[in-house]
Amino acid sequence: MMKKYLAVLLTIALVVLTACGSSNSAPQAGDEVFLPAWIADFFTEEELGSGEMLTLQTSSDYSSYATLAELLESAVTDVIKAEVLDERFDWIDYTLPHPEEFWGDGIPEEHEPRYHPFTVYRLQVLDVFYGNTEIGEVVELAQIGGVMDNFSAVNSNMLPLAIGDIFVFLLTNPNLDPAREAFPIVPMILVNPWQTVYHTSDGERTHELLESVASNNFVALAVTMDDLVDLADFPNKSATQTEGDIMDVNSEASD
Repeated sequence: MMKKYLAVLLTIALVVLTACGSSNSAPQAGDEVFLPAWIADFFTEEELGSGEMLTLQTSSDYSSYATLAELLESAVTDVIKAEVLDERFDWIDYTLPHPEEFWGDGIPEEHEPRYHPFTVYRLQVLDVFYGNTEIGEVVELAQIGGVMDNFSAVNSNMLPLAIGDIFVFLLTNPNLDPAREAFPIVPMILVNPWQTVYHTSDGERTHELLESVASNNFVALAVTMDDLVDLADFPNKSATQTEGDIMDVNSEASD
């Protein structure tokens, strides 16, 4: 059975943009802060030239899942215990191509990057419950939003992570989508911030429920460490089992 890969909708009032992630940074213009044209359009020439902090407000609307199995079946490709090593701001092109039938003659060879503001966290893998990562590996997790020089993208649903945090992460690897085969490798992402990051203790694995890192725990899944250990028997996704969708990003500038 073909597994549905991911459909996350980030919504805001003014502009609809198709996006989903990439690790090739947007260029810099000398020592000036680079703003993609679609972001610069939210500000006046006076604001752009003022040197004052420019802020883009965003919010997000994610899909939630009733069970851990449903979440895995629908979207998650990797479940790991990991420590946050550091973070950085990056302009990332997460644009996924439309399905081949959309293009008619196939996906164009040339791709026009669409850069979006992301905070990228490097995670040191401490344990692997599911997926193809390895203990000791360093993987990257991207969340839309962040601050660079005099530009700030504020995402109301961004899950704050701090260096040294050790959590269980349920991640989606967009690179497994066959449609991304010719595109740069991009950081992993969260399916949603409420059901995919959990506190964990250093004690024995038990049936005690893991606590969601997000504040709105009413949508958190009932997940135990034993459940995660049992994931070893859950069939892993592969490039032939995933089906890519598009994450739509909408943003508006603050006053």
